[in-house]
Amino acid sequence: MGQILILIFIVSLLACPLISFRYSSSKYKNHGISKLKAFFYFLFISSLPILLFIILNLVLIVVEELTVKSIISGLSARSFIIVIFFGLLLLLNVSIIFAVYLRKINRDKNI
Repeated sequence: MGQILILIFIVSLLACPLISFRYSSSKYKNHGISKLKAFFYFLFISSLPILLFIILNLVLIVVEELTVKSIISGLSARSFIIVIFFGLLLLLNVSIIFAVYLRKINRDKNI
């Protein structure tokens, strides 16, 4: 079960920043929102997989402590920490790239 969760997390970790990059930049270009609001939309949507994965990991640990029945192995739980660290590094890099992109693009002049 732990390996499937990690695969789902990695796929969502790569897909969410791409989706939010496109959404936030198009909203900014079409005068829908400001640069700061676009950046925070991007940051929020991109960080959702990390937050959900941390919450899921904590729930699995609580269930194990309450029921004394292990849902995931100790090795999988330790690998979750490495995957979360990878996700945070990726979020930091993508956020910097998006901030530079927002600074360079111009809004449409038609509106």
